[in-house]
Amino acid sequence: AIAALASAKLAGLFGRNVGLVAEAVEALCRWRRSYFHAGLGPLVTRPADIARFRHSDIPDLTGKVALVTGANAGLGYFTALHLAKNGATVVITCRTEQKAAEAAESINAAIGAKRIVPMTAELESLKSVDAFARAFLAKYDKLDIFVPNAGIPGTATMEFTEDNLEKTIQVDHLAHFLMYKLLEPALLKAAQHGLVRVAVVSSCFAYLATELPITLNELHDPERYKQKGYYKYAKLMNLL
Repeated sequence: AIAALASAKLAGLFGRNVGLVAEAVEALCRWRRSYFHAGLGPLVTRPADIARFRHSDIPDLTGKVALVTGANAGLGYFTALHLAKNGATVVITCRTEQKAAEAAESINAAIGAKRIVPMTAELESLKSVDAFARAFLAKYDKLDIFVPNAGIPGTATMEFTEDNLEKTIQVDHLAHFLMYKLLEPALLKAAQHGLVRVAVVSSCFAYLATELPITLNELHDPERYKQKGYYKYAKLMNLL
């Protein structure tokens, strides 16, 4: 029923991609109960492991194609920098051409090589995600490393995107889910020749999401909206 609701809501919004966001919601519903019944604890890296990790632990990535979203600052910026430093061609996405170009210039200067390729993808627009995916596939036939990193912490009051979806859920999860599905052919092509990595940047907030609503109608109910609540719900979706 939830999948049907999502398909109806998204029909006509992004053409050949109708139903993909519905698939994301359906997957969340299917796994949510088994996830909590299994009593899974936080799937996060332990501080001791982080302390032991060094840049030298990253293998040679020459010939690899990577994609990092939201790479103009923070985790995305330094993830792109270290991937490129180790030889990968790294496509970075930002909301605007200017932010992407500035980040690419900064990282390329830092590593002394031009391995960062700036592109734009506005996650508040599923049409923009579709356009980005088409542009990526026109340029690259494989994708070895995908890091869905971009996101927002939530908004003070409930906001909707041009696709009539709650903003935090779309930006932090649904848009990335759509991007992944559209780029799946490139991921599968890369998998024919080696390991493929999809590293979703979630959050420990995901483990606080048990009390929040699950249906699309509830997600879009302003009376139920909570700023941090919807952020952690999106982060739970990332894990599932």
